[in-house]
Amino acid sequence: AQYSRSVGAFRDVGIQLFDTFKVNNWEHSYAVMYGNGNGINNGDNDDNKDIYLYLSTENVFGGKGGRREGLKMFAWYQDGKRTNAFDKTQEQDRTRSGLGVKYLDKPFRVTAEYMQGEGMIFQGQHRPTHIYNNEEADGGYIEGGWYIANTNFEIDLRYDTYTRGENHPTSAANDESRADTITYGAQYHFNKKTRLNVEYAESDDESDNAAIHAQQKDVAGLFAIQVTHIF
Repeated sequence: AQYSRSVGAFRDVGIQLFDTFKVNNWEHSYAVMYGNGNGINNGDNDDNKDIYLYLSTENVFGGKGGRREGLKMFAWYQDGKRTNAFDKTQEQDRTRSGLGVKYLDKPFRVTAEYMQGEGMIFQGQHRPTHIYNNEEADGGYIEGGWYIANTNFEIDLRYDTYTRGENHPTSAANDESRADTITYGAQYHFNKKTRLNVEYAESDDESDNAAIHAQQKDVAGLFAIQVTHIF
């Protein structure tokens, strides 16, 4: 079995009320949305709707767009239900929330965020029916970069952690899986729209469930090269 539609709609179809206003050097923004919960590529398939909330405040240092410098704090929340794709008579609650902070003042940048979820915790693409669960998960990351003066190079470092409840057929009631990853990276900025990323991620994964732990225990690292161009 496989999915035919999204289950996590960070881009959705619905009605949204949002605004931004400034007080001296501080910019405050909010958004409230009532959406389908199916993403932008699918129509609505049930009577359930999602509620999306977002709030942020930022001390603006200067600049504009995605490269604007400042200190920003934000929080967000999503709540809704999904109809079980494998049993149309059942529905599943799904809640997500998070809060974070972002700092950019060249040559340094730092971003950190904590997130948590309840219901429909992803269990792996090889067992899609198990996503309809009441498990909980939480995690977060902190990442930073240093733009080397008078060059086009940037050095990056990131740490992220994730813990999820297990819905494996052989899981005990409180079984969990954990993943901790450190990523070392470097970027070369050809111009404002094109850059080259080189990264190595070092992972430490474990699980209380023996079957899942056997799959994770030999996962060590991942090397990646990526070119990004903004059109």
